[in-house]
Amino acid sequence: MSRLEIRVPISPTPDFFRRIHFMAASLRRLGGALADHELVVCVGGDEEPRDLYKDLPWSKNYPLTWRWADRDRFRRDSYWETSREVFRQPARGRHIMCADADVIFVRDFSDLLDDLDHSSAVAGVIAHAPPFGKKPPVEMWEKLFKDYGITTPLSTYEHTGWGFMVNAPEHRYTPVYFNFGMVIAPAEIMNVISAEIASADDFVNSTLTTFFRFQIALTLAIEKKRLPSRALPLRYNFPNDPRFDQRYPIELQQIRILHYLRCEIVHREKNFTDQGEVAALVGRADLRGSNEVLRRCVEELYPVIKREEDR
Repeated sequence: MSRLEIRVPISPTPDFFRRIHFMAASLRRLGGALADHELVVCVGGDEEPRDLYKDLPWSKNYPLTWRWADRDRFRRDSYWETSREVFRQPARGRHIMCADADVIFVRDFSDLLDDLDHSSAVAGVIAHAPPFGKKPPVEMWEKLFKDYGITTPLSTYEHTGWGFMVNAPEHRYTPVYFNFGMVIAPAEIMNVISAEIASADDFVNSTLTTFFRFQIALTLAIEKKRLPSRALPLRYNFPNDPRFDQRYPIELQQIRILHYLRCEIVHREKNFTDQGEVAALVGRADLRGSNEVLRRCVEELYPVIKREEDR
């Protein structure tokens, strides 16, 4: 069993495959205490499973396992089914990280694994804003917890985007509600979440129509099972967003894990579609802050990526 297992849901498209390539290469580059890892990539699409080691021979260079989501279930629930597949995987590591494909590892984060060894919890960075649009978040959380059979917990965590993404006082605090770009826990805790997440997701889906359905389900699963949780500093899941650069300058200088989820300055899909787009990103001289951190990482890794893809 490895020390760290990273699970990622993707679609079978060139940009997703290339982002996984950069993710895997960025983690290998860090080495050290993080060298003992496995990457489990769950692929969901309306197509028959194919041999991705054959189609993507570069993936043989990494401790990477491809897993296909069931096609019929994917037809019923689209990419949500791929997210569920992440939680069906047997534990292959002492710590399990669930991550989005648009994540790249910038600096060593083995200190986080050390902390979880000594104080077991499910850990992540608090989401940027409430997931309910214009609906009052306090009332929405209370109803969700009540209807799911949970005593409403205290809202003690501050949204990481409060003060510039959302400003209303009622939007400031939240129960434990993580951004799903990166969530990590020891295997025994993640196994408890895995056993509950499908029920929580079904409940949210029957109650709300929201893009954040799986993030909400994670909150419900954590509270239902009374799991210990920990809010991490933004450096462990930093968005490529100038507003966050300005609000969190110290965290910007200490980024461990960069979540390039924004598309306004660097486009997480377009800029990874083919090698030409990657080269264009590397050649940009107009980037600042977290987007420049991303560009530098891509620049450092691109020669390896290109060589492995061209073989």
